[in-house]
Amino acid sequence: MKIFVLPGNPPSKHHYTLWAKELKTQFPSVDFHYIEYPLPKPNLLPQENLNFMVSEVAKKLKALGINDRSILIGHSFGGYFLNRLSDFFNVNSIYIFPFVGAPNLKGKLTLDLAHYFKPLLRLPIGLKAFYKIVCLSMPEVKHISLNEFGRGMVTASVEKKVLRDVLAPFSQNIHKNSLLIFNQRDSWSNMDTTKAFKERMPAIETSITHDFVLYPQDRKKMQNLLAPYIQSHFDLSAKV
Repeated sequence: MKIFVLPGNPPSKHHYTLWAKELKTQFPSVDFHYIEYPLPKPNLLPQENLNFMVSEVAKKLKALGINDRSILIGHSFGGYFLNRLSDFFNVNSIYIFPFVGAPNLKGKLTLDLAHYFKPLLRLPIGLKAFYKIVCLSMPEVKHISLNEFGRGMVTASVEKKVLRDVLAPFSQNIHKNSLLIFNQRDSWSNMDTTKAFKERMPAIETSITHDFVLYPQDRKKMQNLLAPYIQSHFDLSAKV
């Protein structure tokens, strides 16, 4: 059995790998794979770039041996990939705080601020300075490498133009064993998106934060939330 994790943005491999190791202790027979996204191409339009990125991720999943018993977990931006990949694979799916569509006012202000500083980020010294500011306000971000942070900013420009300003179309090929994890107070997940997903699959509401993967206590809460569902729906044996 394989579980593939489609990360949010910026994609902190350090934190997602920690989470995979923590899940591994509960499901030792499962192989966990962190999926890295390709960088957008400068010569493509935003939607073309997302199509390219989804296609490349699909190729990577095929190479890793995805099959109908596999589980795909999409967190935040990964929720968009998860939905699009349902056109490629008939697999079990878990959507965690999917980020598809415009965020609320707090999220919009954060994105606008990042957009305002975007010209400075093209300079190495500007990117480093912005990275240090973010690390001061969120110490956990220090485990996101500068390279990951820079890649995340490039990807975010495509995200904003396609996913964060409008409600993106949904694939109709959602697997019957899909699950949605949502937080009604989440400042990043669009409530129209959440409503649309709730109409298509079982849903669990939680108070866990959107960026749960950064915090050990929240990763543990998410692990406890997912474990019974994984065990009952995907025929796995969990350690008690």
